[in-house]
Amino acid sequence: MRGYGGILKIGRCTTVPKEGDGEDEAEEEGEVEEEVPPLGGITEDPPVATFGEEEGAPPELPAWTFRTAQAEIKAYSVGIAMSNRWPGAYAGIAKYGDKQACIYLGWGQEQKGKDFTLESFPPILAESVETNEAVEVTSADENTLLKEIDEAVLAAQNAEGDEGDE
Repeated sequence: MRGYGGILKIGRCTTVPKEGDGEDEAEEEGEVEEEVPPLGGITEDPPVATFGEEEGAPPELPAWTFRTAQAEIKAYSVGIAMSNRWPGAYAGIAKYGDKQACIYLGWGQEQKGKDFTLESFPPILAESVETNEAVEVTSADENTLLKEIDEAVLAAQNAEGDEGDE
């Protein structure tokens, strides 16, 4: 199985191909971003935070927390991995490995440690003063307008028919 590369600072797994003669030209300019090693297993991820030697405190917060869901019926059990670095990131796999899913339901903010607090959101903008609300058209007015359009179309068709007879 081929391993996948890590994610570069530009948000891609590979550098952007340059238009021109080839890769030699881009490498000479020094614009090629250094490739990172392939992604490893999640057990190799460094811990999110290391706490002090306080009494009863865990020594560190691991990058991932694992649990099993639906353990009562073994055939339907699901293994779930929850990211502690990116709150809201979950991965799940069925017991027999034929089904898996990943989902992210977070705020897009990385947890840095025990003093983690979400950044405040920007204020909600006020409604535009230039907004003019349209007048509500009643169904009776709409029906009258549609009837006038139909009558105009029929009159035009009749006028064309009369000209064709002459």
